[in-house]
Amino acid sequence: PPQSMACWEADRHVLCKEWSEAESAYQRVLVDIPTCLPALLGLEYVLQWRGSRHGLAEDLAERAREAPMDARHEAEQYFSDRPDDVQRVFLHGRMVDEVCRDFSTAIDLYRRAAERGHVGGQYWVGYCFRNGRGVRRDRHEAFTWVARAAEQGFPLAICDLGHCYWYHGWGAEQDRAYAMTLWIKAAERGCYYAQHELANRFQNGTGVERDVERGAMWRARAERQFAIE
Repeated sequence: PPQSMACWEADRHVLCKEWSEAESAYQRVLVDIPTCLPALLGLEYVLQWRGSRHGLAEDLAERAREAPMDARHEAEQYFSDRPDDVQRVFLHGRMVDEVCRDFSTAIDLYRRAAERGHVGGQYWVGYCFRNGRGVRRDRHEAFTWVARAAEQGFPLAICDLGHCYWYHGWGAEQDRAYAMTLWIKAAERGCYYAQHELANRFQNGTGVERDVERGAMWRARAERQFAIE
């Protein structure tokens, strides 16, 4: 089907980290088929890379969860058409995790993608281990996978790595100065969670010298992510 070809085009751009082209390609699919799950979840992933539109990314995930059953069947067909395509493996994991709530199958798919170097797969494997989502909780294993994704520049992973260094017992030796460095790096790349973290730390003086003006700046940047474009 035409939508499959368009999703395939977007997936190729993702693997080449051509974010603008991938976003445009997924958007074209959604104009014609608003419930297309590979496009909804693919675009969510692209926005997580690009930053600055957290509100839109959340809306895409919500639309995916509300998609009708036939949209799931069509997505399954798309994923099964090329079962070795790493981006499709990852998006299949996102669907069974976010939409179907089948966490054990999701982490199996995430791991398949992660072991082939997919950054999103690496991040979500780490997320699952940290939260005991479909697997026994293991924060050391979580740290290993999140660190791999952070090394490749994924903003969400960089932010989560900051949490690993901020809190004791999260898989790394506690180093709050380094955690702040990581949060700033993620926040500058558009990560809403890092911006929100910095706003709270600076405004409340929690673990850092209090700086109300700097905290307000980060809070404003975080709030702008929910502005209607």
